[in-house]
Amino acid sequence: MIDHAGTIAEQALTLLARALVPFGAPPRGLVLGAAALVVLAALIVRARLPHDHAARRPLTLWLWTVLGGLVGVAASYALIVPADDHYLPLAPGVVNRINLLAAAPYGLLAVAFAMLIATLALAAWPSALRSAPIVGAALSLVIAGGYLNRTIEDRHKWDDAARLQERVLSAIQASLPHDGRSSAPSTPSARPPTAPTASRCSRSRGTSRARSACACTT
Repeated sequence: MIDHAGTIAEQALTLLARALVPFGAPPRGLVLGAAALVVLAALIVRARLPHDHAARRPLTLWLWTVLGGLVGVAASYALIVPADDHYLPLAPGVVNRINLLAAAPYGLLAVAFAMLIATLALAAWPSALRSAPIVGAALSLVIAGGYLNRTIEDRHKWDDAARLQERVLSAIQASLPHDGRSSAPSTPSARPPTAPTASRCSRSRGTSRARSACACTT
């Protein structure tokens, strides 16, 4: 179970990197490192800002949102830790449905990081800070566009898999006998009983019925 939990955690971090940057295949360490720097910068800026600064409240809000999203992802995958080892976040096929519960926390994390970046970028200009939600929403829409593109790519992959499955099934059906009978070799039937032999006749000379039976076989 411990090994399973470690594998789930590792793959969950990979999904987090893909959720934050759903374009191409950037290194996971690079994406997660940048995300950690954003959180660290937000903590430092918040600590140094005056208590009445307009950026403190949104920074606090989105930092707590990041924490809540991480807790939500961990709680979503904690349910499958006692399950079989093939239940993993990056498992192929229909097993990836286990990510349904974690989808909302992942999306929340993406929005929170977009808002943190926008707030940090405009924190030095209080007059422009009012535009931070708009900038963050624009970044969130860009990320959503990456999700949409990934969804279209996945749909094409499922369609290709369905067509390949149809070809395989058609080839299997074409190889079967047309009369519906199995092509496996049949087992030989039991040998029919043999007629009385001469040796049997020699042992049954005492009765007329036996002698007549022997006469029929000669």
